[in-house]
Amino acid sequence: MEYGPHFSDAHRVVLERMRQLLGDAVVVEMLTRAGNPDAQVAMVEAFANLGTQDQGENPVAQLAESNARLAEQVHRHTEVVCDEMHRQSNVMQEEMHRQSNVMQEEMHRQSNVMQENFAAMHQHSQTRRGPKAVMLAVPRYEGKDSENLLRWLLEVSIAANAQLIDNEQMKIAFAMSHMGGRAREWVYTQMMMNPQCFPTWDIFVNKVRGVFMPPNWTSAI
Repeated sequence: MEYGPHFSDAHRVVLERMRQLLGDAVVVEMLTRAGNPDAQVAMVEAFANLGTQDQGENPVAQLAESNARLAEQVHRHTEVVCDEMHRQSNVMQEEMHRQSNVMQEEMHRQSNVMQENFAAMHQHSQTRRGPKAVMLAVPRYEGKDSENLLRWLLEVSIAANAQLIDNEQMKIAFAMSHMGGRAREWVYTQMMMNPQCFPTWDIFVNKVRGVFMPPNWTSAI
């Protein structure tokens, strides 16, 4: 049986005694459990000290008792670590749930604000002098691959002009009111992170196209 270079000659003598008392398999298992060289040396020295104690004591029994105490300490430490990990997991889940609720509430609030602004804009367009606004139906865009994004943007622009929407922010709000599915989730998330993310209609169009238009996509409107 070969021993590592971290064992001195005195340590090797003790190891040979351990082999005679306990057997090779037990010694190998003890060294493996000890782990690093310092811990292995400490274990061998502890066994050697058992031999210098009272002759009436059984060193093998003492070593077994010492190993049992060590195993109990490791078990208790493992339980403490597992409990702490479980507690941290619960805390993280609660925080994620709270943040999800906050985001949903903010998205709902932003949606209500957009709808109120659009209603006020529409009422204003109906009461002011000049050409009468015309209401045109606009389909809801959800960001699906089967939908024609360019056609939808064109329909939004035509409908906004027909309703006499000449303010770019109002035009963007009008477009957002006709978005659903993942497109609606994306646009309101952008607004939550940065309310000034769409300063102009052109920037809004470019960002929407950058997210939802497939690469190298070409089609007639």
